[in-house]
Amino acid sequence: FELDSSTKNDGMWGQRQADPIAALRQVNERSYILFPPESELSKAGIPVFDYYSSAALKGEELSLNFFEPRYLKLVREAMAGNGWFILRGRQILDTDGIVSASVLMKITEHATDGRNSFIQCTAGPRIRVLEQEEVPVVEENAPPMIRATHVVFYQDKDDCHLSTLESMRSKCLDLIFAVQPPKIVIYHGPPPLDPENFSFWVLRFIIDDAESKHEWLTCHSTSQRLKFALAMLQHQDQQLDQE
Repeated sequence: FELDSSTKNDGMWGQRQADPIAALRQVNERSYILFPPESELSKAGIPVFDYYSSAALKGEELSLNFFEPRYLKLVREAMAGNGWFILRGRQILDTDGIVSASVLMKITEHATDGRNSFIQCTAGPRIRVLEQEEVPVVEENAPPMIRATHVVFYQDKDDCHLSTLESMRSKCLDLIFAVQPPKIVIYHGPPPLDPENFSFWVLRFIIDDAESKHEWLTCHSTSQRLKFALAMLQHQDQQLDQE
């Protein structure tokens, strides 16, 4: 497996279409990825890609190159279905047991040369794998592919009042436009109204390393993510004022 960062911003979401029909289609497709129906989780199973060196926040895009037999099988199985697979990162011991920084990923573009599979994918919601199975791979001595057979959406357990979360969201949004060029903000898509979804949208402007992403993906608190984002954006704003 290789992470192909050279094409990370190309393809389906990297170039905005002038055609309004195409633009509307892209909006609908992106909405389906970010907010998939729960019925998507009740299907036969979702292949799992265990990889701790990368992570994706909701709405982020990754370009990946698979060449191991188990991951080639993963791509074939995903493409034979609805394009979903699970990117599973670092695991932590939580009050609910073992929880991993897992995200439902949707393949949006795919190409192969017979020995490699090149995909572009977009991150959807956080997911929790409750049950899984090993699927043998034809190639001799190849590790099995992992398929999740029982999954649920992973949601926050925040007891903070909604009005407080909305206030932090508003402050973060003002700061984003103060410290980021409008083009960059527009590229990331419209800011979600829901504070939990917004917290991941705003983190995409602040963190880019896998370890930090794993930490916030496993966090149960919208308010903690927004407080962190607010502090970081205020620091950036102060630095700009001093320059």
